[in-house]
Amino acid sequence: MEKLFCKKGITISLRCLLIVASLVFGSSANVWAEDLTTTFDWAGSATAAKGTTDYVVTQSPVKLTFSLGTASNAPRTNKEGSVRMYAGTQLTISLEGDYVIKQVDFTPTTKSYNATTLKFNGTSLTSDSWVLSSAEQANSVTLTASATARFKKIVVTYASTSSGGGGGTTLTDRNLSFGETKSFDAEVGGTFSAPTLTGVTEGATEGVAYASNNETVAGVNASTGAVTIKGMGYAKITASAEANETYKAGSASYDIYVYGKGTIDDLKKYITSTTATDIYFNLTSTAVVTYAATNYAYMEDGHAGIYIYKSNHGLTAGNSFTGKVKAKGMLYRQLYELSDFTFANAVGTTDIPVTDYFTIQDLIDSENAGYKMAESMRVKLTGVTATTDGTNWTIEQGGASTTLALYNSLSVTAGGVYDITGYPYNNNGTWEFRVYEESCLGQTGSKTAATVTFDQESYTVETNGNITVSAKTTSTSKIVYSISPADENVSINAETGKIVVGAKTGTYTITATVAENENFTSASATCPLTITAPSFNIAAPTYYKKITTTDELAVGGTYLIVCEGAKYGMTSTAASATYTQGDNNTITNEIAATLGEFELVKTNENYNNEPLYELLVDGSYLCSPNATKTDISMQASESEKTKWLVRFDDDGNVEIDSYCTFSDASKTNRGLIYQNSGTVIKHYAVSNRRESGYLKVQLYQKVTDLAISTLTKGYATFVTDVPYVMPKGARGYAVTVAPQAGVIKKLVAYDEGSQVPAQTALLIGGASGTNYYPAVLKENVVATYNGENYMEGARTDEGKTDSQRGVAVYYYKLALNNASKPGFYYGAEGGEAFQLTKPTTAYLAVPKNITPVNGYLIDFEGETTGIDSIGQTDGNANGAIYNLNGIRMAQPLRNLPKGVYIVNGKKVIRF
Repeated sequence: MEKLFCKKGITISLRCLLIVASLVFGSSANVWAEDLTTTFDWAGSATAAKGTTDYVVTQSPVKLTFSLGTASNAPRTNKEGSVRMYAGTQLTISLEGDYVIKQVDFTPTTKSYNATTLKFNGTSLTSDSWVLSSAEQANSVTLTASATARFKKIVVTYASTSSGGGGGTTLTDRNLSFGETKSFDAEVGGTFSAPTLTGVTEGATEGVAYASNNETVAGVNASTGAVTIKGMGYAKITASAEANETYKAGSASYDIYVYGKGTIDDLKKYITSTTATDIYFNLTSTAVVTYAATNYAYMEDGHAGIYIYKSNHGLTAGNSFTGKVKAKGMLYRQLYELSDFTFANAVGTTDIPVTDYFTIQDLIDSENAGYKMAESMRVKLTGVTATTDGTNWTIEQGGASTTLALYNSLSVTAGGVYDITGYPYNNNGTWEFRVYEESCLGQTGSKTAATVTFDQESYTVETNGNITVSAKTTSTSKIVYSISPADENVSINAETGKIVVGAKTGTYTITATVAENENFTSASATCPLTITAPSFNIAAPTYYKKITTTDELAVGGTYLIVCEGAKYGMTSTAASATYTQGDNNTITNEIAATLGEFELVKTNENYNNEPLYELLVDGSYLCSPNATKTDISMQASESEKTKWLVRFDDDGNVEIDSYCTFSDASKTNRGLIYQNSGTVIKHYAVSNRRESGYLKVQLYQKVTDLAISTLTKGYATFVTDVPYVMPKGARGYAVTVAPQAGVIKKLVAYDEGSQVPAQTALLIGGASGTNYYPAVLKENVVATYNGENYMEGARTDEGKTDSQRGVAVYYYKLALNNASKPGFYYGAEGGEAFQLTKPTTAYLAVPKNITPVNGYLIDFEGETTGIDSIGQTDGNANGAIYNLNGIRMAQPLRNLPKGVYIVNGKKVIRF
């Protein structure tokens, strides 16, 4: 439809003008006017501060009134070129003259601030375009914001309620009203007499309709207007009547504030949310401010306390209040908190109450139930002793203790005895006793601070053993011992300190405590207890061996960087120190101790398909500051660490080059080189490796002195007390017994390159007749294989096998049988314990509940003995008995599993 603009913000349709013209020229029909619109646009609006007064804009005949409502800040124009409404504020759209509102269109600044945050008669709008039903159409409507809303533009569409000229009639206003009083108070559990509605109520199709915008607070009978009080809070009651041929649509409303009633304890029952909610409460007791700072205060009424939080609240200690209060309430870190409060009745100033019937034990009993009861109250504790661990303060009383928090530069003396007044407070989940005033610290005496010390810094005991710990104290109280965690694996005598441990390893904490007495404070000390597996004589001496290829690099291994030509090595601070070269390209542990033991750490990055490494020493990384510097240093920060490429030249010299120099073609490639004149290893251009004044460097790897020698047809056993890297070309197997009699089952537990924990007994497989030198790790590692393994390494002090399985076993050693096949065979007659010849030899320990055999083959390929005839037996055959692998059976045939065996040179079947 074509539109004409008659004034700013008002559009009148051409059809409307034609209708008006027809009326002027004598048309006798009663015709309703076409719709009119008025646009309010805040484009270019300046920012206005939040306020507490109405914000009103008018384009006659339309007036928009933005009011405070129940919010703390009234709506105002916003910096975005918009009008901003806060939760609880209201917008009233009203018209001058005989008009009704038919539609309101909102243009929000963003989707988050749209018109669905607005409510009409308690019901939220569903979109930014609100089309009023015939029952809703009125000369004035009020919308309430349930959350923040921002609108750049609001367009109001309305229509005249009278026809113009030619016998037309003018609609009469209903003048609905509840009287001059627009706000009423009620109480939870009480009744409410609704004000009388006046004006023209007849003629509406459905009569007058009543509605409440908050049914949880106040319900209303839709026909009679009778109100039922349901709960604490705010509600608006609205009565509305539709328009007809005689009367305009009309509405009227009033507010109800429903108050809870009782003491502060009753008030706190309405605070259940961690977000601020409206509180209306009639306080029947007298609430007194017991302490006030600038932005917070404590208030109590002798029954309970509550925390007050409000900037510049204006309260002072001794202020007292009673009667009605409006506020925001929330649970903040388990504290009941009031903010934005307004008390209707200030009683005046009164004495500050003090609660003195609590003890520390009362506060901490039953999961801090006493703390929760007394929170924010002014509480006095008598005869408490102040103690400190050097950082935090504690107060103790009768063996019970709690945290002491001192404010405003207050201090106490360790061992001092005080009558102390403060506030139970929950500090982010931890209950503490807060003290703010010097007058609240009344020192009544002092006790000597007791001390407790253990005779040792730590204790170690082997499994299934016992140990007695001992502590000393300066107190006259008796020491009481305890241990944690408390489980079935460990027990302690509280008086003697004797500890008995079970079969499990682990770490525990021993505590020695003395109680407070007349002369001494209470005190305690702790000490760690480590339960270890029995120590075994499986040590393998270590030394440093020169490596010359990348194949020998072991991730996690320990290395020295040296210059053999100058007998200088790099220390743990990246300085250089002299060292003594051993025989056959070796360096002893004693010499290495003066240098830096670098751990090789592999990164997830590579350069030209070659891995990049980091060099780590005691938590610091070897780094070059940048591509142009010659200095190197050790840095703890991971952001400063350098990645290195590790290669070797044809003569076995190591080339350790920094990735930061060759990752960019414009930079000079630099690496670790020894400068003869400066007697130092630095970060020089790699071209210097060709110069006479610069010497190449070498890499030495820490290895075990006892090699893994796969002399038994490619197999060996190995166990040691140092962690190591499984050498290239070797595999570590866990061993169990296969279903076939006389055959083991081997499972790969640690493949080449895997890190093996100390004291891990394994069957090692590799190239036959080869010596492998495992690289030693700087730190022990966690086992990655947790399956069954019958391999063990424990031995007696005399060097004999000594299984730790906890059950009776048969012992087997790695050897070749008469057919030169590798396997595990009795090391002594009947599978008894046998002597071990090397400190790193492991053995097989098979539980005796498994059918015994003289030996187990490692690799079973199903070959037969070549004897073809098979006889039957009832199980009573005599003579030597073998299985099909040539293993002699230790038991009579009747005790063996079903199967085929060789008896007296013939095959027989055991049924």
